[in-house]
Amino acid sequence: MVKQIIRKLVAHVSMTFLASSAIVGTVMAEAVPELGKYIAEGGNYSIEITSANSSNGQIEGTYHTNFSQAGELNVTGKIGQYHWVYSNSQGKDGVAPFGIRFQIAVRPDKRAYNIFDNWTGAYQINNTLLMSGVRSYVNNKGTVEVISLGTKKFFK
Repeated sequence: MVKQIIRKLVAHVSMTFLASSAIVGTVMAEAVPELGKYIAEGGNYSIEITSANSSNGQIEGTYHTNFSQAGELNVTGKIGQYHWVYSNSQGKDGVAPFGIRFQIAVRPDKRAYNIFDNWTGAYQINNTLLMSGVRSYVNNKGTVEVISLGTKKFFK
């Protein structure tokens, strides 16, 4: 009798876990930005999303710019973050549009300069990014530059 009750309890818990995993899996799949390369209008910047974790919003990938005070830059690793809001129009969580940002830091070994590029904006329903960017540059000769990178759409 006790064995039967335990088996029924295990079966019930297992079914509940599987059902909740399927629901969570569906929401998580919709919440993740599409993986791939997004190129800014004009082609001077690109962001390649190689992984996106819906449990903490962490984005990994590669950021590339054709120009900077130090020349072309490529940064790979944890480069961004995203968070979604509840969509009243679709009646669910985890769908576009949602907030997204990327932050990149470059400082060579001898620390002759550092560059920070920061982009913030929104992941759109049509899988584009609408972003506004800013850069700060400081070198060991005392040069300080803080510039706007503009507002741009990034297309996949």
